[in-house]
Amino acid sequence: MFIIILLIFMGLCAKLVMINKDKGAEYKKQVLSQQQYDSKTLPFRRGEITDKNGTILAVSEKVYSVILDAKQLLSNKENVDPTVKALVGNFGLKESDLKQYLNDNPSSQYYVLKKKLPYDQIAKFKEMQTPGTGSYNDKIQGVWFEESYVRNYPNGSLACDLIGFTTSDNNGQYGLEEYYNNTLSGTPGREYGYLDDDSNLERTTIAAEDGDSLVTSIDGNIQTIVEKYLQKFNDEHKDGAHPGNGANNVGCVVMDIHTGNILAMASYPKYDLNDTKNIQNLIGMRMMDDKGNK
Repeated sequence: MFIIILLIFMGLCAKLVMINKDKGAEYKKQVLSQQQYDSKTLPFRRGEITDKNGTILAVSEKVYSVILDAKQLLSNKENVDPTVKALVGNFGLKESDLKQYLNDNPSSQYYVLKKKLPYDQIAKFKEMQTPGTGSYNDKIQGVWFEESYVRNYPNGSLACDLIGFTTSDNNGQYGLEEYYNNTLSGTPGREYGYLDDDSNLERTTIAAEDGDSLVTSIDGNIQTIVEKYLQKFNDEHKDGAHPGNGANNVGCVVMDIHTGNILAMASYPKYDLNDTKNIQNLIGMRMMDDKGNK
């Protein structure tokens, strides 16, 4: 029985040697492709919101997160120091922290080093990764960039109650952002890799479909004037009838009487659409007790 088992084992070993000799490269390519080319989602760009004159009230801007693939970087020890040095020089990271992470997590393939940077902050590093550029360095490995979009409101608090804002997962909250969320939202794309009949890696990309934009009837100039005088009213009557703002609630709507188009719609107090968690502008509103009484 022992001799039979030994012969079977020797036969299996011989078969493995033959497979590795004849098709080892092919199987290795297949395994590596499955490890490094998993499918990923491509983000869509949310549609813009503009006033009647084309002034942008809300826009989505592309940003980049810096991702470290420790496993790939550590596959060649000669690449570690140049890559770490480039990360420290371009993104202000600490060399000791990076090397400690590599030492503690050698099999990690996804670690976020920096989140949501504009392109100008990653441009120099990307040049180091791009063949043909003056700063190209083939030893910088294991770092890639994940694209996403952030919502930006160029005019800050202008028409804040009318526009609304989005959450971090790109869903509209309040105002036009929420009411027209399905219109402004697009369809995510997909990028994935597969092996053809000759075991060569092929990449397929299904592009994302961007959302549609909204052109409102709002006139940004009139909106600015309305908000200016709401602010003036509050400043003049602050702490008058009671401590706090000049009115419990105040608003103004400007309409074109010939078409019914709304040219401005504002209320007070307002808030910064780019900093929705800042409660500073709520100071001055009358406080309420647990029964909802001012």
